[in-house]
Amino acid sequence: MANKLFWKEKSFSAIWHRVNLGASRLLRDSLILIGLILVIAALSATAQANELSCLSRIIYRESGGKSVEAVAITARATINRSKKQHTTSCGLIRKQVVKAKPVPPALLPYFRAIARAALYSKHDVAKGADSWNTGRKPRYKGVIKRLAGGQVYYAMRDH
Repeated sequence: MANKLFWKEKSFSAIWHRVNLGASRLLRDSLILIGLILVIAALSATAQANELSCLSRIIYRESGGKSVEAVAITARATINRSKKQHTTSCGLIRKQVVKAKPVPPALLPYFRAIARAALYSKHDVAKGADSWNTGRKPRYKGVIKRLAGGQVYYAMRDH
């Protein structure tokens, strides 16, 4: 009888040891996963800040001095263009598809607020426009979607 009890204790001890090893591996794996999630979240926040900065620079260059409506439409048209070209606002600048210039510090909150609203809004104030021109639309390009602030916003035709 004593032998059977000793065997049970030994087997329970062995099982408990295995459970502890499994639990420590699970804990270690969980901590690694949490660490990765935090790194991805930090990178995502940095990427969002960069996108906001690039979009602010584009809309300042392309529609600075225009009405609030024109600035908001330009912001949304830029986003539409970046989606159509499978890139970001920063990617449009790098590819020299659009031009950008630094926003003066006094105007930065204004342009960032409009850029943020355009990035996070589900409403497309540009009505699908992905291009713009001052004055009139080139006759061989796209379909006019909006007019605002002396600018024509149009959607380029897919070839």
